[in-house]
Amino acid sequence: ALHPVRKFLCRVLRRPPGAPAHGEHVLVRDQMRARLRPAGVHVGYYAELPYQWANGAGDLARLAERLIGGATAPFRIVPDPDAKLAVAKEYESQTALILGTRPGYQRRVVGIPERVFLPAG
Repeated sequence: ALHPVRKFLCRVLRRPPGAPAHGEHVLVRDQMRARLRPAGVHVGYYAELPYQWANGAGDLARLAERLIGGATAPFRIVPDPDAKLAVAKEYESQTALILGTRPGYQRRVVGIPERVFLPAG
């Protein structure tokens, strides 16, 4: 559960509170990583809605370094809010749940830059 102080700050800052890691997503990530790594495949990771809201930039960078097994080359992608919202709305069962129902809030949420972590070098 989200700490009450953090929940309050998110509300005051008008920032989505995010979501904790989803067990099935973590399982798929870890199983894919276990299969690709021995084959010499270099994998990068990205954090976008709703997970990056629940984690600080430093936490995400440390997780990516642990998963990659070394230094990362992080960067951010600023999405086109209209294009991203159009795609997000295709996931009908999750759109209102994650993005709310107010169009202005939805655009603001999908406009948050995404973080990408690639292996350095």
